[in-house]
Amino acid sequence: MDQDHAPGRGGPTGENSAMGGWTTFLQFLFDRAYTVPEVAEKLAISPRQVQAHIDDGSLPAVNVGRGSDRHDLRILDDDLEAFVRRRKLVPPHAPGQRMRGTPRPTAGPAPDGDSYAAQRAARRLRKGA
Repeated sequence: MDQDHAPGRGGPTGENSAMGGWTTFLQFLFDRAYTVPEVAEKLAISPRQVQAHIDDGSLPAVNVGRGSDRHDLRILDDDLEAFVRRRKLVPPHAPGQRMRGTPRPTAGPAPDGDSYAAQRAARRLRKGA
């Protein structure tokens, strides 16, 4: 790593203080980092479900632990917001359209009456069975 841009030796600003250089630069990358239990509480799901989202790649996380065996994961606020936006459900229909599964409006009663049996008999007659 270049000595002029090494962490703790000043950074893009050339300052050597604790508030300058890379420290200041990193502070602007995110506002807050949440732990797995904090994300689980915010989303009202279990920590295992949060871990499953991290494992399948749908929720990015940062490992701040020491070594490959000691994971200490953090989820950045921007990543959490993007995750929620991607998974947000929107109505599948435009206003005025019929939703799937809702009954179609009928033109009137069936020829032999309005009962289920009469409607079924009329359908069978139309099919020729």
